[in-house]
Parts: sequence; C-alpha cells; structure tokens
Amino acid sequence: MIKDNIPYLLEHFPYTTFRSTVHKDTIKELYKNFLFAESMGFKNYTCIPDSRSRDWTEEDLANYQIELTKITNHIIEQYLNNTMPKMAFNNLDKALDNVILRDVNIVRHKVNSHEDTFEIERCGLGTTTFSINYLGEIFSCQEQDSRENGEYFYIGDIYNGLIPEKQTQIVLDYITSEGGCERPEECEMCPLANECSHGCPSAQKDLFNDLGIMPYVGCKNLKILFNLATIMMRVLTEADNELFKQNINIKLNNACKKGCRC
Repeated sequence: MIKDNIPYLLEHFPYTTFRSTVHKDTIKELYKNFLFAESMGFKNYTCIPDSRSRDWTEEDLANYQIELTKITNHIIEQYLNNTMPKMAFNNLDKALDNVILRDVNIVRHKVNSHEDTFEIERCGLGTTTFSINYLGEIFSCQEQDSRENGEYFYIGDIYNGLIPEKQTQIVLDYITSEGGCERPEECEMCPLANECSHGCPSAQKDLFNDLGIMPYVGCKNLKILFNLATIMMRVLTEADNELFKQNINIKLNNACKKGCRC
C-alpha cells in the first residue's frame, strides 16, 4: 500500500526525503533500500544508525561500512558516466562538506579551531523545531513526546503556551555540554576533531543523561562517511570529472563563507 502511494506523495511533495533508521538486523538491506528509493523517484536520501541500540558489534559496523561503500560507489559511477546522481545521499554530502572545509582550514591554518573547521548542525530542540502530541503537549523533540522519560523535553502545551524557563534550560544544557565520544580514545587522531559532539541530543540524553556525548555507533558512522567522502573526492578529482568539479566549486565557495571566513 505504501509503495503504491509513493508517486502521489512525490507529485505533491517532490523533495520529500527518504529516511532510514538502520537497525542491526536491517544493515545488509541498506544499499537495496537506497536503490529502491532512487527507483521510486526520491531526490534525497538519508540514513541514521540506531545509536540507542547497545548491541551493535564490530562485525555489524563492518557490514554497515560495506553498505555505505556500495552507495558511494554507485554515486561515483554515475559521475563517471557523466550524469548527475539521480538522488542525493545527504549523509555523504555533509561528509564531503567537512572534507572540503577541513582542507580549506588547513590552508588557512585553522584546522585546530573546532568552531571554524566543521559545518556543525545543531538540533532545533524546541527553538526552530518541536513536536505536539495528541494531548496538545509540546516537546522539544519529536522522539520524546510519547516516551515515559520524555518529561525533560516537555516545554508546554497548546492551551497555556510555552514554559520559557524549560525551553531555555534545555537549550543551555545542549550548548554548554562538553560533549565528546562515548569512547574518548576514539577522538585521538580523529579527522573529525570534536564534530562528533553534536549527534542526536535525544538519544544521548537517554543513554548518558548528557545531551552532547556521541554514542560509539554514531562516532563510527561519521568516521566511515568522512573516509568515503575523501575517497570519492580523490577518485573523481583524478578522473577530472567536470560535473563533480562543478559541485565541488559550489561547496568550496560555501566553505570559504562558513569555515575559513576569508
């Protein structure tokens, strides 16, 4: 039924993102899911590993990397055939932004400045985004509006309005968290510096009672994507691919505006 209605959805909302939450029992279906979304006409795809799960093994992560590599190779192949990718893989695009931004800042001698190096994306957490459940209660996270422990994220209701103190405190807790990785040793020689301190605050609150600590699975996810973006850049640059160069020039201009402040 869902598949039959996808054309109707895309007719009215053509830029709907196909989003997959990857669980350990669905890891090996990831590339297949990507191809399905592409074949149905979606323009954007993103996937998120289930970082709340505590049973991912190193073998699971290796299989996850294999699936992400298949997607990356698929996109590279389209470029090499002188066609733009049919569907954007948002995760890889963001990783590519970080590769470029890092290179720019190495030139500008700013690579050790976390604030200037990466394109940080922070959760809205009740400021730019929020959720309203069926009781009219407002939460700063859509994943917490029906959880038993979601009280922390409760910021008001549609009848009495927001509670400014609660809304403000959550944001303060988020931006003042020291962050880091669940396994601090992973930060040593990491090409992402401290970028991983900005994962999903909802999951991180559930796991560590801290909005800024990145679960190990999330950390590995970002590293894998960063490395794949580096490989894609090397392959397509060596191939002198014009379509890819056009894309890179746009990203490079954005990097100079957002990162190196040149």
